[in-house]
Amino acid sequence: MKLKNVLTLCILPLCLVSCGKKSIYKYEVREVSIATVPSKGIYGTELSIDLIGTNSLFVADSLLVADIQNGSKPYFFEIYNLNTESLVTGIGVYGRAKYEFLTIPVIPTRQYYTNDGDIIVPVNDNGLIKELNLTQSVSRNNAVIENTYKGYSYKGASTVILDNDVQFAYRYARPDDNITEIKDLLPKAELIKDGKVTRSIELFNSFMKDHRINKDQAEYYYWGKLLKKPDSDIVVLPMFLMNYILFFNLETDDFYAIHIDGYPTFQDGINGELATRCFLSATATSEYIYAYSVRDFYTLNEDYPDSFGCILKLDWEGNLIEAYPIHDAVITDIAYSETNKKLYGLNVYSGDLYSFDF
Repeated sequence: MKLKNVLTLCILPLCLVSCGKKSIYKYEVREVSIATVPSKGIYGTELSIDLIGTNSLFVADSLLVADIQNGSKPYFFEIYNLNTESLVTGIGVYGRAKYEFLTIPVIPTRQYYTNDGDIIVPVNDNGLIKELNLTQSVSRNNAVIENTYKGYSYKGASTVILDNDVQFAYRYARPDDNITEIKDLLPKAELIKDGKVTRSIELFNSFMKDHRINKDQAEYYYWGKLLKKPDSDIVVLPMFLMNYILFFNLETDDFYAIHIDGYPTFQDGINGELATRCFLSATATSEYIYAYSVRDFYTLNEDYPDSFGCILKLDWEGNLIEAYPIHDAVITDIAYSETNKKLYGLNVYSGDLYSFDF
């Protein structure tokens, strides 16, 4: 046999194995580059609102809702006026009444909607979704609940509320150690109505390869918090430990992801020694997504030698518009006020609150 034919036979199996290898993520992944978009350093203005003890930041209109998770106050929520930087009221107490809460309530969806001009905020109370009328609650100095329905009870998931009280959930944790079918263990998306799953959407062909990471730790490499486009059933998931943002257009069933070029991919697998938090928080308007990354994309850029992370501005088609390296403000959570046209950043460890005027 000629040498040329021998080489052909040796190379062919390698090619078949390489070409036939499935990608980890089922849908299209688009690469985006920070280097190709405009950047502008921003400086935070510290506000006179002390949010020590607050777990997360939520803004609706010109009101800031701080959830009190450490039991330091006689209520669960503090409501502030961002224009006057003053406390308006505190609401939410323990109890079994409709306007009370059985457990420490959270605002899991980071979204709100309006009803006859009133601001409605979905709040999770021990697996029940309670629609908190924020406008009336401020007026009456007491929690006003409009409606209650069964929520998605799975703990290892992030959820948002779609039309007609349908929930969209991204389930990142493995549901049961006794389950052996790989398709049932993989992270997936689900649609839920009245507490029941009505549709399951597979997202991954396989798990990422784990490098020196145990099973429980590995789950968090798939973790993120869902964010919904106002007045539309388009949802995104900025991931906490991977430089990906997953896009779910539930109006057209168009699913894809974007990945920041130059950082580990799903195909690279999990490397615990290189683990760094990526998208710590995100907020959205009807036009843009603002994703806050603690990865310092500009460390080696002489224009931004002292930046504390970066806020990426994207449109709802996944196009990267602009990048904002942050100066002189260390934050852990962000929220945007369309009324004030400002982004707010919270440091949960110090309670410091900053505003950023773009």
